[in-house]
Order: sequence, then C-alpha cells, then structure tokens
Amino acid sequence: MSKKSRRKAKYAARRAQIDALVAENEKKAPKQEAFTVEFNERPFAGFAREIELVAMREILPAATLQVTAKDTPIILCTMLPRNAQALIHDDGTIKVALNTRNRSGDAAHDLALVIDRALQAQPGSTIEGLDPRTEAPALTDLLDPAEMGTFTLHNDFEFWLDDATERTPEVQHAIEESADSIVQMGEVAGNRGAYWADMTHPFLRWVLSEEEEDVLNALARLRAAGKLNVGEGSEFIGAFRACGLVAPVFQLSDEVEIDHLSADLAEPLDALRKGLDAALKDASNLTDAERRAKAGIVSRQVSLR
Repeated sequence: MSKKSRRKAKYAARRAQIDALVAENEKKAPKQEAFTVEFNERPFAGFAREIELVAMREILPAATLQVTAKDTPIILCTMLPRNAQALIHDDGTIKVALNTRNRSGDAAHDLALVIDRALQAQPGSTIEGLDPRTEAPALTDLLDPAEMGTFTLHNDFEFWLDDATERTPEVQHAIEESADSIVQMGEVAGNRGAYWADMTHPFLRWVLSEEEEDVLNALARLRAAGKLNVGEGSEFIGAFRACGLVAPVFQLSDEVEIDHLSADLAEPLDALRKGLDAALKDASNLTDAERRAKAGIVSRQVSLR
C-alpha cells in the first residue's frame, strides 16, 4: 500500500470514529422539540377591546391602547420604530407593538410573548426578533379582558417618544417625515370600529364584532335589498377578514369633505347599523337573491394576516 493510500485509510478510520462519537452523543442528548403554536381563529375573543385590538394589528397605521399587565401599565401600539416588538424607556414605560413581522398563527400568543418579555426587560432596552414559536403565558393571564383602558387614534408617531426624549431637530424631522407616510384616518362619531381613510378615494372600514357567518348573512340581506351603503354616492366594495372578524369596506363619494367625515358619516352609519341589527336577528333561510349576494361578498373578501 502506498503512503498516499495509507493516509487515506487513516483519515477514513478517524472520520468513522468521529462520526460514531457524534452519533453516540446525539443518542444521549435529549431532543428539543419545537414549541407548536396552534392556529387561533379569533385570538382576541372575549376581550372588551377586541375590535380595537384587531384594527390596530391589521388596519390602523397609528393608534395606542392603554392596558395593565401584572399591575404594570403598558401602552399597546400599532407599530414601533425599526419594527421593534417592544420598547422599554429609561423611565420604565413599556410600549408593545401589535403589528410586527414576527407572527405565528395566534395573535394572542404573539402579544403575550412580547408583553411577558417586556415585563422582565431592563429600562432602556428594545425587544426585537423574538421567535413567536416560543412558549408564553396565555394573554388572559397577563391582561384582564374586561379591564382595558383608553384607545387613541393618532395622526403621527409622536407616541413613540417618552417625556424624557429631547426634541432635537433630528428627532422632530423624523417624526414629521413618518407622519407624511401615514394615511389620514379618523373615527366615525358614535360608531365604534368605524374608521374612514383618505386614500386615492375616501373609504370607510367598519370592524364588526358579531360572528363571521352571521355578519356575512346580514350583509347579504342588506345588499340584496339595496340597503348596503353609507349614504349618497357610497358603494360597498368588499370586506376584510382579520382575526376572525369581518370589516366591510365602502368607497365614499369623492365630493365628501374629509375634515367633516367623522360627523357626516354618523347618521348614515347609524341607519346602516339599525338595518344590520335587524338582519342579524333574521333567522330565516337566505333567498336566492340573498345567496347570490352572499357569494359575491365572499368572493371579494380579503383575509389580512
């Protein structure tokens, strides 16, 4: 056997020894099973602010909701700088984002995971990049579903800052620049979950808390009767489906005055709410026309994830 052949044989024998040791260690080491997050069709069901939580996660660009977790005040936010999952300011103020890139099939689990880590974090720290496939407490163990505080819709990201942040020209410029990217939105007076948006056209998105199938049937009855609108010049164009809730979308007339929309939409939306409530109570089978209307609504339903 040549020297080259002997070297190859020694290398192969050594490689076999190493492979055997690795295999033996793998047998001895306990296997770490990945944490499985089950899909949650309606993650915020039972929470007094379910509508707002869903809207903040999927529809609204800038909003906050005051909550308390284990006696600690927390500000839930639509999003945070650099897509952070949470900010813990120097004064201990905790802000947690609902709309982040790190998502599992259970929005309640994702939120609970970040809140739990934020409660353990040091002031001045940022939480980002948390793998949602990580075990966490139930959200109801951290937040009281019945006790949720003030919800606020914002026109800029000023809420990112704390009271101690120095308002330097650079900071102010960053806030103003971010505000320029926000779609102008507002709430319809007296109608929870109804948000108008000034985009290429003015739109209304209305997040409803009733069961999805019941809402679809009710919308179908109204559409078949020609009553699915929010005033003159408006048109029902489809619906979003988010976290188990349905949000019908209406395109409004281009003639509307944006500055007065919150008040101007109140009366027609009140009328639509009454019609919707009556349709929700109707337990009869859908007519042929209503079934066709429902099929059209379902075909134009967009799921937000």
